[in-house]
Amino acid sequence: MKDQSLRIDTLIASAASGQLSRREIVKRATALGFGAPMVAALLGASAQGASAQSEMTLSFDAGATGGGGGKPGGAKVDYSFILNGGNQFELNRMVDARLVTLSADLQDYVGDLAESWEITDTTATFRLHPNAMWHDGTPVTSRDVAFTLNVLTDPAATSRWGAAFGSIAGYEEAQSAASPTSLSGISTPDDHTLVLEMTQVDSGLLAGFFFVNIMPEHLLGDVDRATIAEAPFWTEGRIGAGPFKFVQLVEDERIELEAFDDYHLGAPQIRKLNLLFFSSFETALAAFQEGSSLATAMTANDVELVEGTEGAEIVTTPAGVAAIWINTKHTAFEDKRVRQAIAYAIDKVTIAETLFQGYANPVSTEIPYVEWAQPDDANPYDYDPDRAMELLAEAGWEGGETYVLWYYYPDQVTASVMEAIQQYLGAVGIDVELRFDDGSGARAQEQDDGTWHLIYGSFGTQPAPSNLTAVWGPPGEARFSYSSDEFNAEMEAALRTNDRDEQATHYQNAVRILNEDSPWVWLFDRQNLIAVNTAKLTTGSSAAWGPGHIMYHNHAFDWTVEE
Repeated sequence: MKDQSLRIDTLIASAASGQLSRREIVKRATALGFGAPMVAALLGASAQGASAQSEMTLSFDAGATGGGGGKPGGAKVDYSFILNGGNQFELNRMVDARLVTLSADLQDYVGDLAESWEITDTTATFRLHPNAMWHDGTPVTSRDVAFTLNVLTDPAATSRWGAAFGSIAGYEEAQSAASPTSLSGISTPDDHTLVLEMTQVDSGLLAGFFFVNIMPEHLLGDVDRATIAEAPFWTEGRIGAGPFKFVQLVEDERIELEAFDDYHLGAPQIRKLNLLFFSSFETALAAFQEGSSLATAMTANDVELVEGTEGAEIVTTPAGVAAIWINTKHTAFEDKRVRQAIAYAIDKVTIAETLFQGYANPVSTEIPYVEWAQPDDANPYDYDPDRAMELLAEAGWEGGETYVLWYYYPDQVTASVMEAIQQYLGAVGIDVELRFDDGSGARAQEQDDGTWHLIYGSFGTQPAPSNLTAVWGPPGEARFSYSSDEFNAEMEAALRTNDRDEQATHYQNAVRILNEDSPWVWLFDRQNLIAVNTAKLTTGSSAAWGPGHIMYHNHAFDWTVEE
């Protein structure tokens, strides 16, 4: 009885403080056996608690999770998630809604707009939340989800995400049809039901959704799909279905948001939210120290500073594997022995232990954290400069040319890592010039032209191995230059079975092929470091921070802030 009373007291206190959503109060009260009068009283207490938050504003770094935020200009395409996911991931997470996504700890699929779903053989049925609403008061319906899928799979939109839905009936026909296209395998029997008919079993279907935000058909349905990513919608009067409404973009400074009281999972406790832009880690941390920003990105170099800040806590999340991307179609790097030599030439262990200060692990494959998809016999490419020079000699490497190695992370740790890599490569006869991507578009132009050499970057955290095809399969060939029929065959076989053991065999074969071919040189499984002022910002019992680029469920409607 004592434990039960404590749970009751906790629920009453949480409701009165405004820390729980209305939906969560009803759920917990029902579990405790409360009747309707008590539930109503708790909801009333919650409303009073929420009103105490009415003047509270949360401000935090738009790049807090390491996913964008550093390009605060007004270019519409930077804020659109259609092409490559956009740069403003926190904006997407707060303003938009997903059909199905992941929990922030990446362990479970979680419904957002979808209350439930069922997948049997080649049919997937999703039931939408009946109370979901766009910020302009228009109901969210299954037709909005259908519209979003049709846009992403339309070749005119040139979306990176469309190929994830290639198993839906009509996809192949749409690839050669005039825009706008509409997939025959998508149907909407009623406003809250979406049915996807697939041409074959697709074990990667759900994984395709956790990069995708649903778009309002009533606002974007008539926009030319070839230019939809550049529409004024993205930065002027943007309408979503998430917990916060878009107010305005103040270029170079912030994005202003406000609570959406009709959010289908419960009205947010925090009434105003500012996503702040900073020009550097130094300015972001300065704002964090003075309390004007309650969460910010940080690096291993900042640990001592953050630990000395009152109320601060360091949160780590997966950042994805850092790698050297290689233009395999450039004559200097066509021979895989040259690419393997690059892998052997770099002392990953020393860099991870010293420059990353232990917040990274040396690796030689993509998604090493998905253990069941990893082959036991993958080459670790341990540091061996003699072997690197042997491979270069076998490949007929003559040297004498300097190759450009781009990087785009602006922090000092990355700059130091790049200098170390430059020295390691130079020691075996591969001369590189380091070049930072300042957002001018020069690197993107080289990639478009196919004239690029090397890039230090990351595909981001990929919790589902099915997404590997987005870079090394046909969808990524034009941009990342790699093509392998053997890899594509193994990925295809993995997707066409729901048997986990069979999937594992094929995914392991696919990873083994990449490990041998070395289209990229995988180096470090990194951690994002986030400084959070937990004395002022409470994010609830659910994990709130995850990899920046994944549209995980952060439960922002349950967050509270104290001044």
